[in-house]
Amino acid sequence: MRWDEDVRPGPARLVALLWQHAWSALFALLGLDARTSSSAIARAALAQRAALRVYRLRLTLEAAAPAGPRAARRAQRRRERLRGRAQKALDRADVATDRAQALALVRRLAALTRAEEVAQLNYADAPAVLALIEDLAVTPAAQRIESSALAEQAEDARRRAEAARQEAEDARQEAESARERAEADLAAARKELARAEEARKAALEDQGGAAAEVADARQRAEAARQAEQAARQRAEGIIQDANTKAAHLRQEAETALRDLRKATDDQQQRLDALTHQAQEAEGLTQQRQQALGQVKRQIQEATLLRDRLRGDLAALRPQAPEAAVGGEGPMWKSPAKEQGWQHYLHTLTTTGGQSEPSAAELAERFGVDGGNARNWLRDFRAARAAQLAAHPPRAAAHPAIDDTAPASAA
Repeated sequence: MRWDEDVRPGPARLVALLWQHAWSALFALLGLDARTSSSAIARAALAQRAALRVYRLRLTLEAAAPAGPRAARRAQRRRERLRGRAQKALDRADVATDRAQALALVRRLAALTRAEEVAQLNYADAPAVLALIEDLAVTPAAQRIESSALAEQAEDARRRAEAARQEAEDARQEAESARERAEADLAAARKELARAEEARKAALEDQGGAAAEVADARQRAEAARQAEQAARQRAEGIIQDANTKAAHLRQEAETALRDLRKATDDQQQRLDALTHQAQEAEGLTQQRQQALGQVKRQIQEATLLRDRLRGDLAALRPQAPEAAVGGEGPMWKSPAKEQGWQHYLHTLTTTGGQSEPSAAELAERFGVDGGNARNWLRDFRAARAAQLAAHPPRAAAHPAIDDTAPASAA
């Protein structure tokens, strides 16, 4: 149990509460927080004083100009006096150098200038109340400004890194060019030294009044050697400077690129998640395609079984002529019926076995009655079934060649 719950009411308790209430009212009147330190209280007081003086100056500037010249001069002197006090208060509060003090000043001015809006606010409208409180706090706007400033700083850092990388590349190319020039100078010096050595040997071989030429050759050789050393030293100095500058620029570029890599990590994680989802979708599509292929194979097998069963049933029909199996000679003795048979086969061939001529069509086309035409149609079906039984369709003979081959009709 806490100490406050054990306290009983009495005169001492009443005096203590009155004392605390009086001091709390005094702190509230002065706009102070009892939990803050002395320096914080002083800085807050400076910010509040600066805000109050700036607010008074604003009221004076917004007031209407007086009518008389004396009143105008008096108002001008008052504005000058309030302007000087406001400037001193701003300087003492460190508003220009301390962001916290500047934010406290702006918050205090927002509270002073928008007191009428707070008083006339409809507190039944909760979104409007929250919006006004957020505007008075000024914090979201400051955070947005700070975020935009940080984004601009990041963009500037990226640009500086890119410029540093380009400078490093230029320095490397310059060092490479200097190295090539040094190598060319070194090769030329070596050639000159070789020519001087050859001249010295030729002079030693002649030995006839060649002392001056030998000395000249030695001088040229010495000069060539010194030129070689100077060229080597220049090349080493240029390469060392270029390497130092390139290393410094590389460090700056790596620092800037390290910051950019942190920003791209989140995007890479999202890309990995989307890739995983795409792989799962691809696996599901493959499974469905396999299932579709299996269904197609089952349909083909059923079609072949139907064709075989038709052939088996056709063998049981006695009205099928023998020419339907052998395929030799005319199928029927009657010429009209033979023509009807050819028309029946042509219709099956053109429609892919999907339809056959009707009995009414046969009767009208070949001049027979309807009953005879129906008998023709039954005989034609039996003859066709016998042909299919004797000569199985290509789909039955080669079931794995084409999954999409159409089945023969009865």
